[in-house]
Amino acid sequence: SYNAQIYYTTDGTDPETSVTGSTKLYNSAISISTSTTLKAITVAESLNPSDIATYNYTITAVAPTSNLVSGAIVGEGMRIQLSSSTSGASIYYTTDGSDPTTESTLYSGPIILSGAMADSSNNIIIKAVAAGSGYTTSSISTFTYIFDPDFVTLTDEASIDKVISQMTLDEKVALLGGSSGRLAGSAGGTLAISRLGIPGTSLSDGPAGIRITLRPSGFTDSQGNQTVRAATWWPNGAARASTWNTALEEQMGIAWGKEMYFFGNDLLLGPGANIHRHVLNGRNFEYYSEDPLLSGKIGAAEIIGIQSEGVGATIKHYAANNQETGRNNLPTTISKRALREIYLKSFEYIIRESQPWAVMTAYNQINGVSTAQDYDLITTVLREEWGFEGFVMTDWSGQGNASYWPSQPGNNAYSSLVKAGNDVCEPRGNVNNVNAGLQAGFITEDDIDACVRRILEYVIKTPSFKGKELSTEPNPYADENEAIAFNVSVESMVLLKNNTVADKPALPITNGNIATIGNATSSLVLGGTGSGSVNADSSRYVQLVQALRNIYTGGDIIDATTLGYAQVSGEMQPTEEQLTDLVNEVGSVVLTIKRTSGEFSDVRTTKGAYYLTDAEQNLIDLASRICREAGKPFVVVLNMGTFVEMESWKDKADAILLVWEPGIVVAKPIAAVLTGAANPSGKLSTTIPIDVQGYYNDDPTKPYAPAQDNFGTSSGVIYDEDIYVGYRYYDAFNVPVSYEFGYGMNYSAFEYSNLQLSSSTFDSIDSTINVSVDIKNISPVPGKEVVQFYVGAPGKSMPKPVKELKGFAKTNELVKGESQTVSTTLDAMLLASFDEARSSWVVEPGTYKVYAAASSKDIRQVATFTVEDELVVETVNDVLAPDKDIDKFKPDQSQVAISSIINNINISTPAGVAPVLPSVVQAVYTDGSLKDVPVTWDSIDPSSYANAGRFTVYGTVADSLLKAVANINVTEPTVVLSAPAAVIPEDTFTVGISLDYILQDVYAEDITLKYDPAVFDYIEVTPANESIKILKQDPSETGTLRIIAANIGGVAGDSTPILDVSFKVKEGIVNVSSDISVSTAKLGVMPEGTVVEADLTSKTIDVVIVVDKSALGAAISAAQSLYDNAVVGTDDGNYRQADKTAFGEAIAAANAVYTDPNASQTEVDDATAALNAAIAAFEASVITAETGDINDSSEIDVGDLAIIAYYYGADPTGENWAEAKIADINKDNKVDIEDLAFIASRMKD
Repeated sequence: SYNAQIYYTTDGTDPETSVTGSTKLYNSAISISTSTTLKAITVAESLNPSDIATYNYTITAVAPTSNLVSGAIVGEGMRIQLSSSTSGASIYYTTDGSDPTTESTLYSGPIILSGAMADSSNNIIIKAVAAGSGYTTSSISTFTYIFDPDFVTLTDEASIDKVISQMTLDEKVALLGGSSGRLAGSAGGTLAISRLGIPGTSLSDGPAGIRITLRPSGFTDSQGNQTVRAATWWPNGAARASTWNTALEEQMGIAWGKEMYFFGNDLLLGPGANIHRHVLNGRNFEYYSEDPLLSGKIGAAEIIGIQSEGVGATIKHYAANNQETGRNNLPTTISKRALREIYLKSFEYIIRESQPWAVMTAYNQINGVSTAQDYDLITTVLREEWGFEGFVMTDWSGQGNASYWPSQPGNNAYSSLVKAGNDVCEPRGNVNNVNAGLQAGFITEDDIDACVRRILEYVIKTPSFKGKELSTEPNPYADENEAIAFNVSVESMVLLKNNTVADKPALPITNGNIATIGNATSSLVLGGTGSGSVNADSSRYVQLVQALRNIYTGGDIIDATTLGYAQVSGEMQPTEEQLTDLVNEVGSVVLTIKRTSGEFSDVRTTKGAYYLTDAEQNLIDLASRICREAGKPFVVVLNMGTFVEMESWKDKADAILLVWEPGIVVAKPIAAVLTGAANPSGKLSTTIPIDVQGYYNDDPTKPYAPAQDNFGTSSGVIYDEDIYVGYRYYDAFNVPVSYEFGYGMNYSAFEYSNLQLSSSTFDSIDSTINVSVDIKNISPVPGKEVVQFYVGAPGKSMPKPVKELKGFAKTNELVKGESQTVSTTLDAMLLASFDEARSSWVVEPGTYKVYAAASSKDIRQVATFTVEDELVVETVNDVLAPDKDIDKFKPDQSQVAISSIINNINISTPAGVAPVLPSVVQAVYTDGSLKDVPVTWDSIDPSSYANAGRFTVYGTVADSLLKAVANINVTEPTVVLSAPAAVIPEDTFTVGISLDYILQDVYAEDITLKYDPAVFDYIEVTPANESIKILKQDPSETGTLRIIAANIGGVAGDSTPILDVSFKVKEGIVNVSSDISVSTAKLGVMPEGTVVEADLTSKTIDVVIVVDKSALGAAISAAQSLYDNAVVGTDDGNYRQADKTAFGEAIAAANAVYTDPNASQTEVDDATAALNAAIAAFEASVITAETGDINDSSEIDVGDLAIIAYYYGADPTGENWAEAKIADINKDNKVDIEDLAFIASRMKD
């Protein structure tokens, strides 16, 4: 009745009578995890506060546990891992039988057992306590082990065979079945066998980030809060491939790997490398591309990055997992050639280039055999032909149907896995079935041992084996990984369309209010479902409206989802009046359409799935019409992992931006691209077809999607399109598409030139040809270009695609006028086709065409080389034959048609002058031939070339639906200044004056320069050549220089030098930036004597003290070369890993100074000296015949081993470190198992 309330504190202070400071209001049970003093007071109306009640709670740390039960037999090198369930507690231990205290050895990693620890009864006794701030010390845990010097536990690769010999058959068979991972939320793991020192490992999904439990039960961080393991949700696989940027993907992989290691994950169940055979495949979002080269190169880059951080990746689903409908044991029939050239090739690139730790087989069958049990797929091809060194696992419950070997006693789904070389059955194995196979003689114990060996080879590489503890702390990489995800997302976005509206491109939006329409605006899709989802930090998610408001300064953002429009079929349906009112308030309208994607089902050919709903179509129709009537841009954003039908509505949008599923960054990069803060540079990793139903021109031999008549049935699928997948089909069969493979616009424009081949012939299997092309940014917007290199091969004995992707490169960000040469190398295997009759990779003779292209349809330049004689590059095993006939697609060579256009048309014209366009363009035909064909260009509005700028003209090509493209650069004469970016105090320097974009002869100039006389003194002006006569140089007005000159014979062209002006930095001027600019420029043009006002430019010059970094640069170059060539190992001439790591850190430190623009000369000199010292130290650390000879016996022997064992466990904190450090062979400030292993590896037999 008095409304009593209780206020309390838990920090020992007296509580106040209201919530303030550390005083809290009691309203539920108080959770206490550490020793705490609780004080409380009761407050009630009209009454005095109560006395303060005090309660002292003491929390005792939970006693440590061991990964190995007491009483177990142990051997040399056995790793004992201790842990306490008390969060934040430290463990202290002894190995001499004494009781531990907090002054005993601090546990920091696995305790490596050795015979030196055993007492006279051969017992090793470990005693341990847990203690920490806020806890009383736990009771003592005692672990007693029986030491047997002949008993071997898993310590390194050399111990594996002995460990296997000590395993029971039950242990071996159990290891072949999966287990739960130790990391909460992991999809599974490998089994722990503690008595042999075999830890369990964690296998976590998936292809877009680590999928683990966000808030694992029973874990708290060091602050006493619930542990939160929020991983980075990366853009999906199809998006990442659309970056075409292997360097960026490797950087992302490194970030991914760091996060995995931090959380305690051993092996990632991803990425996926299956081919986009059909756009309706439900898992296309997590796979890369329709092309095996692009898939393979992107996948390899990501895996190299991930595995550089000491964790592993799994490439999946091996192979031909190209539909979700009826996926379990789906009969899939594929020709040997299509398998080798398309569906296995992406995996081959990845295996050969990155050696993933694991491969996961697929659910389906290939040619009558379940992939999980296909000996030829797993052993013959993967291991023997490609050299795969890791282990193989099944997909979850994807054991298959025992179909490779004939039915016989002991042949069952689980024993067949073992016989095929599939090492781990996930998520669980079947001991009885494997044993049945063994007892019947279908498999042998050697087969089992081979699988066990591969598993143990994986285990010894894992963080779990090396004692990595599971982290309970928040993700320390969250911010930097989100920044990388942002860059990946921006570079993945594909600008499909960007028309001009009101004399400017629809995108980017730089001014005016923006209206966002469509319900998806406020609920963007981050990624796919199933194994492709990630438990990320949702507090980082920003939807589109807020993201735009955070970055856009050109106007307001009007969110139509808040305007109360009517809803039909899940989409807003404003009336015409409502939408007209909205459009009148804004400068641009942005509609977002989304689709979810995920495993377990394919995309349905229904409205709301592949097709837009009627409500979505209605919204597009209405918005398009109203925006066009108002002359305002209508932009469509596509947020999805695969595609929707676009042909019916794409012409109604002014701009279309495909943003994929961006992951944790959600709308931040979308907003940046829409507003021009970022420039999209993605290109399609997969073709967008016109439809997935129906036939082009009603011709039943030309489906709109090549696999559409053999996809989605659960009874079986025949790949009758054979090698004609994706663009290979659309090229060869002359079927139009909505947007072709490799297509993508951005806000920049690029010119291709100077396509070069290093040779015009290719004459042996060891030959290579380097292909290079120059790329120049001819627009004012900095940007990146994806350059694609295709090769068209002659089809002598085998039908060939018109062309195939054989290389690609992405430029750096190029500014206006900047060029970069990009290249790729062609080798014999890249040129070869698979000849089924000979089971060989063959390069056929004839003329090969190399295309430098902006997309599969947009060819920019062509070159050729010849192969005189047939080259048989490699003969492989004749395996994986189809189990039924395939009626393969075959192009009709009698109906030759245009396949693509060579669009290298870049034309400059002066402002006000209509461009002159060619009457013909060159086309590539379906038979590979090149011909000139007439083109009719669209009419050009004179306003397009009235002022300086850029625009595009499209042309209709005779007998083709393809468009020719001409890039028009409208120029105005410009006076351009060139000068050094930086000068030193009192320096004399030259400012060059040149004329740019001069299309008429200029005979005279009247130019005035402005400069700061407090910074610079004018010296003189000189002509750039003898034909230029300086008639007047007038510096009489302070800070102004007027120059009048005449050009005998006239000048024209681009970047034409005319004058050089000398200035000197005034005395005492330093650390100043100052401009020199053209204030007026009049040009006299003949033959009419016209005066033309030229565009004006300026140049900023920094006056700084120049720091000489040449010596540091040379030292870094020498150090990097030494580092790159240094081999880590234990042989003479090798280096220890610790030494190489330290050397790498020294190089990184030197690089940091070298790249620091503010580094002083002293800092540079110090860095140079430090790096040279590091070089000398590293060179001195090379392993020689004497390395490890501690006892000076002139050989590495057991005496040296004894010295290390004697000092085992010593570190700089010990009193005997001065003597013990001779045993620290790898110089890591501790004597441990690595030192023992090093000596053992160098002991001669």
